[in-house]
Amino acid sequence: MISQRKKLKAGLYLTSVFSTLILCFSSLSKAAIIAYAGMLFYYSFIKIMAKTFDKRVFIYLLIVTLIISAAYYFNREVIASNQLYISVMNRVSTIGMDRDDNLAGRGYYRLIHYPQYLIFGAGEGEYSRFGYYIEFHSTLGNVLMSYGIIGLFLYLASIMFAIKNNGWKDAYIIFFIFLYGLTHNGIRNTLLWILVASISGEDINTNAVKYSSLGKEGLLNGRSD
Repeated sequence: MISQRKKLKAGLYLTSVFSTLILCFSSLSKAAIIAYAGMLFYYSFIKIMAKTFDKRVFIYLLIVTLIISAAYYFNREVIASNQLYISVMNRVSTIGMDRDDNLAGRGYYRLIHYPQYLIFGAGEGEYSRFGYYIEFHSTLGNVLMSYGIIGLFLYLASIMFAIKNNGWKDAYIIFFIFLYGLTHNGIRNTLLWILVASISGEDINTNAVKYSSLGKEGLLNGRSD
């Protein structure tokens, strides 16, 4: 999000990508790995196609890709024996096989078994009411179950107004976060709300600066409008 508003040095951008990639892999979250990979690919692809991507960054990415490919080719045994690599490969290979990799394991059954809560919601907490002492592992699903259709509408409306406010250029970020949120409850993640607030406030600040500049120009030209 920051790189779309402020030109970052290629080294800083690549360091940030590499660091967050390691953190993402270390989490061993299948949803996080998939969402992160999708977000990074989409961002890079769109920037390249739009011809606004820094050429130096593209060259650096190409060089890094070649280096990593060569390092993997000549050190396959060393890399394959790395614990993080083994753990990530094991997690990715078991997508759809774990006992919670299904709708019931994430709590989606509640939408079917307890339809009486879908209008106004069941409220948050007291998960024993639904047979399991676990929360609904879904961002939108949990909002719907806890706050009903009315709450879901208000929640989505706030998100839509935020990304619409800056021309939808951050819509893909929200999309991949919601993709991650299909199996995780993101409404208790503070960073999600900080992200939405940051996206929503951008255009307001831009207009404030624009109007302020227009006002000063008008005063200099003897206009009061």
